[in-house]
Amino acid sequence: MEEKELQQEEEQQVAQEQQLEEQPVAQEEKPEVSEEQLQAEAEFFSEEGFEIEETITKDDVYALNIYILKNNPSNWVGRILFMIMGVIVALMPLFDPKNWWAILIGVPLIAYGLFIYMPLQASMIRRNIAKKNFNPLDITLRMTKTKVLYKLKKEEHAPLVNVSDIIKVVKTPNYIYMHLNAYSVMVIKLEELENSEEIINKVKEQFVPLKKYKEKH
Repeated sequence: MEEKELQQEEEQQVAQEQQLEEQPVAQEEKPEVSEEQLQAEAEFFSEEGFEIEETITKDDVYALNIYILKNNPSNWVGRILFMIMGVIVALMPLFDPKNWWAILIGVPLIAYGLFIYMPLQASMIRRNIAKKNFNPLDITLRMTKTKVLYKLKKEEHAPLVNVSDIIKVVKTPNYIYMHLNAYSVMVIKLEELENSEEIINKVKEQFVPLKKYKEKH
């Protein structure tokens, strides 16, 4: 009896495995690409331009966030507000000596705005990025005189960006940041490029005449 039961169990197991093998494998659906996009891509790749490949890491994401932090006007407004509040509070004893305690509040507020606000924000950014499970991104960037393609290397298609839609380009010692708006930025890592000077010159040729190019040291 035991042998029959074992044989039946083996037959059931084999039948289940066969059923699993016969089931169709779900394939990832690729987004549909219109004829217009395909034609635009064909024209784009026929134009003269330059192309680079790079890998974006956590350090690059941190550098981008610190760059945005330092150049976002709202963060400077925050610092200034703390300092203004500190000055107002610290000056209260001049009008009423009984409010001498206000100095104990006002001076720290001024110090916070001057010395602590930005480093604290940077520390929070680093901590938040460190917590995230971030896999390096392999990026392809191609630029012509009229359009820019910025996409993951594994992607077959991605939207083309008009050069005229880029609001500003900022070169720092290690990166070129091309802004579509305050927070949407295309990154060129200069340290990975053997021909970085050539790429810098080509970017300058594009954007200096448009008065959209800056350098920050």
